[in-house]
Amino acid sequence: MVPDPKNTSVGMEYFCNEGDGTWTMSDEELIDLAGRELSALGLAKTHDVIDGLVTRQPKAYPIYDHEYEKHLEVIQDFLKTIDNLQTIGRNGMHRYNNMDHSIRQALDLATGEFVPGGVGSVVVECLGFVRSLPADPFS
Repeated sequence: MVPDPKNTSVGMEYFCNEGDGTWTMSDEELIDLAGRELSALGLAKTHDVIDGLVTRQPKAYPIYDHEYEKHLEVIQDFLKTIDNLQTIGRNGMHRYNNMDHSIRQALDLATGEFVPGGVGSVVVECLGFVRSLPADPFS
């Protein structure tokens, strides 16, 4: 995914509304913010961020309708063509899941324990969203 295998790509997601303070920040301000947050989390030093790309996606929340699975399959088939790419979280999997799922997926991916379809998976049934988790998802 990156030209130099000594580097990695990190996606940062900021929830906001069109026109609010976060939405209207310049690309440079958002990249700087991401670098500061990575540093505060202990994941990287601010000076380690060498580049960034900002994409503003209005109305990005997944919508579940009667054609949801058909449209999702097109996206998933395309993503399978990209080597060394693993998508996680709500937007990465195009599934509604809670923050516990997303955190678990990130931790599992970071430790090399992520298994597509594993604990982080979310089962969607008809109009009810049934989450499939063990009694203790962090055990």
